[in-house]
Amino acid sequence: MSTTEGQIAKNSNLSILKMGDQGMEAISPTPLSGELLDSLEGNEYVWIDINRFDSLDEVNVVKDLLNLHPLILEDILDSKQLPKFEKHQDFIFLTLKILGLSHESHEIMREHFSILLHDKMVITIHENTSCKILDDLKTRLKENRFQVEHPGCDFMFYIILNAIIENYFKILQKTGALASEMEEKLILRELHNPIQSILLLKKELVYLRKYLYPLREAVGSLLKVPPKHISETTMRYIEDVNDKILHIIEIKADLNDMVASLFDLNMTNNTNKTNEIINLLTLISSVFIPLSFLTGLYGMNFEFMPELKWKWSYPIFLMTVATIATSMLMYMKRKKWF
Repeated sequence: MSTTEGQIAKNSNLSILKMGDQGMEAISPTPLSGELLDSLEGNEYVWIDINRFDSLDEVNVVKDLLNLHPLILEDILDSKQLPKFEKHQDFIFLTLKILGLSHESHEIMREHFSILLHDKMVITIHENTSCKILDDLKTRLKENRFQVEHPGCDFMFYIILNAIIENYFKILQKTGALASEMEEKLILRELHNPIQSILLLKKELVYLRKYLYPLREAVGSLLKVPPKHISETTMRYIEDVNDKILHIIEIKADLNDMVASLFDLNMTNNTNKTNEIINLLTLISSVFIPLSFLTGLYGMNFEFMPELKWKWSYPIFLMTVATIATSMLMYMKRKKWF
């Protein structure tokens, strides 16, 4: 056993689970090596989960174990890599994104994820130290809450892939709920800085589109895998995953329409607000037009204006102005102009 293998065995970022007819068993601290596969009997297989890939030792062990091409390693380590599927002689490789939703900013979080299916093992590699989807999946496996028609390594591949895709539904449902909430606040004019919120939501949907269509192509290619890697029974489940992806794309299209309607609603709100301001200014101008006329009339410097000499002319003028203004405001209120 090499020093690298020994170090990997003790790394808390690596877990090895042995699956078989007797259920799931955690193997620790067994190193990654060919001896691990040779020790498996019958239907037994292992799920190797590497929950961080910033260590070259872990990556090199996987590389030596499956004799991976450097380009595959590049796809595994590149967090900007789009969903992709590759079929090789001894294994199949799929890389995609795990989605999450920030509770504070409601931003969709993306985690790079790769899964390799071998005859006797499934290897998953992801960015973060902890992955809630996989942790929940391991808990369900421990409690034996899966109705498995036939135990097999390929079915575990499906279970992991299906858990990730089903989480897409949850993210889109939460995003849809957020869009509906924004719509209600826009109608009530309670949304602070609406254009920024709408643009952020649109940006997230653009990112989703960037990943969903390559994912559809990747899973579509997965359906063409020969029975050597995935049995016909498991392939039926993979077809169901493909249908879910198509449904997710449809939901995402509906969200695009909702975001477009939010833009329209925000523009309508801005137009209405502008109209209200113009209406208010128009009403004020309408009230002051006759008042300005009277003020201008008695502000002229003509010598013979007898009412200017009257004792009560100024109070009468003020009462006249007040009466005109009050009458006009009452008329406008009766017409429901404000």
